[in-house]
Amino acid sequence: MAFASGPDWYLERPLAERMLDGWWDSVRAQIRHSTKAIVDILCDTSVPIYSTFGRHCANDFLYHMAIFPGAPAHFICDSDELYTKWKQAIPKYMSTWRSKKFLKLTAGICNTENPFSFNYTSCGNYFSMYLKVFWRRVVWVPCELYNMMVCQGLFDENHIIGGPASSFVPSCCLINFQVNHIMPQRTCSALASAG
Repeated sequence: MAFASGPDWYLERPLAERMLDGWWDSVRAQIRHSTKAIVDILCDTSVPIYSTFGRHCANDFLYHMAIFPGAPAHFICDSDELYTKWKQAIPKYMSTWRSKKFLKLTAGICNTENPFSFNYTSCGNYFSMYLKVFWRRVVWVPCELYNMMVCQGLFDENHIIGGPASSFVPSCCLINFQVNHIMPQRTCSALASAG
């Protein structure tokens, strides 16, 4: 059995974008929308355009996009604006894995001369700098991302994803926050005013 893979987002970007548009068309053409979570679609090797993701990258990418991992695919595909943002964000996110900084920190010098020795430095750099939310209890949320989440109503416990944000929108933050879990609306406004 061959390893399932799709086009490389760096070397084969035009092909990747055509395949992504094909996926978008197929989701929009569905008469009955699938309720399969977008995080599961990103991890599904039978969807070749997303075969380069995997569980960790899927969760971290959705975090950067401020999209709930359990949202269905049609949530993204039904909005031209969100799909355009999605299409532009994938290559940007995937370019991380080709950056000089990433390669220097994670594929650099070994800890010992033994090639079979586990490289603790590379592993530590990878986990501390490139795993944002996957297997994390505590997450630092940058201001811009926090504000985007607030404006979308994602901290409002009564908000329905895909629906309009509630009339109550807490003020935006000016500093980065440590988030231990999704916070209810009342906590969110207190944190936002702390900056």
